[in-house]
Amino acid sequence: MGENKMVRTLILASIVLFSATILSASTVIRDKIETFPRVIDDGRPFATEVDLWRFAVTRPDYVTIDVLSWDWDPDGDGFANHLDSEIYVFHDDGQIDVDDVIVSNDDSRRTFNDGSTSPLDSFIEWFLEAGEYILAIGEVGIGPGDAIRQRREFSFYPQVVRLSDGFPEANGEGCVEFDCSFADYQLTFTGPVVFDQPVIAQTPVPAGLPLMLTALAGIAGVAWHRRRT
Repeated sequence: MGENKMVRTLILASIVLFSATILSASTVIRDKIETFPRVIDDGRPFATEVDLWRFAVTRPDYVTIDVLSWDWDPDGDGFANHLDSEIYVFHDDGQIDVDDVIVSNDDSRRTFNDGSTSPLDSFIEWFLEAGEYILAIGEVGIGPGDAIRQRREFSFYPQVVRLSDGFPEANGEGCVEFDCSFADYQLTFTGPVVFDQPVIAQTPVPAGLPLMLTALAGIAGVAWHRRRT
């Protein structure tokens, strides 16, 4: 009797653990915010991109979006090409406008699970219904209109920092030594999210996991039946 109860408890705990693994599946995307070439060199800062990422939520659930950019050096060259990010989530109804904005974020103290070292990196956790959505990412101060146009005029960022001594140069101040034409960023989506664009990494449900969960549930049921008889 005691052994059966222990076996059932352990199996159910295993099921909960595997279920938690499914729910925490994440997708990682890496890209760059780049500047637009000047038509006339009038000394003003370059305009910069606002990137849009379309994604689908497969069931109603919480979705988190975590940004990594500030002081991030993905190529290990000792320089961080970064930006102070701002993100928006839009409902994708085929033609986005300001009425499609669901939630936005500039700074967050919940952004550190992806390697962020600064709250200047953005973070969103929001309950989303199943459907189609668009994430917009650009520099701090973008509005819904900038996201829709995919362009931010007169930007201060990208900024480049030499990590050895913290020496910065930025788009808004002009760059003499460094290349300020781009900012690296990483997006980590967690939740029931799928993409139609290429992504860097995913942690999907392993192919044999549903069968394993079914088998574990069956064993737990047998143990419970034996305990009752």
